[in-house]
Amino acid sequence: MSNLVEKGTITTNGSAEQAVGSSLTNNRIYMLVLSRSAQQAGDTIRVKTNVRLSSSSPTDAVEVFETAIWTGAPANDTPGQETKVAMSPAPQPAITGGVTTFTITRTGGSDRAYDFWILEV
Repeated sequence: MSNLVEKGTITTNGSAEQAVGSSLTNNRIYMLVLSRSAQQAGDTIRVKTNVRLSSSSPTDAVEVFETAIWTGAPANDTPGQETKVAMSPAPQPAITGGVTTFTITRTGGSDRAYDFWILEV
């Protein structure tokens, strides 16, 4: 069973990398579900899962566990139906104070608003 941790909407902002939701600090496995229903032909986004080994210092090592690049309009959409794409979960380090963050970057096309859900699995 999955627990909803956070939901919201994020709008890409040029080519800046932005955090999707809050930093997650529990020793859990998280999954990002992102709606691509607003994405159009020519749009490209990069979604990453980052795990920092400690929340106490911004200079601590960051491991990038997953990177996904999604291009163009969602396939097989019908009007009123959203296509959801799930990001593979990244495990929290088995230490106190680790931090998981998801980020989104627009790498092509126009800025769009994306609905998201973060689940604890």
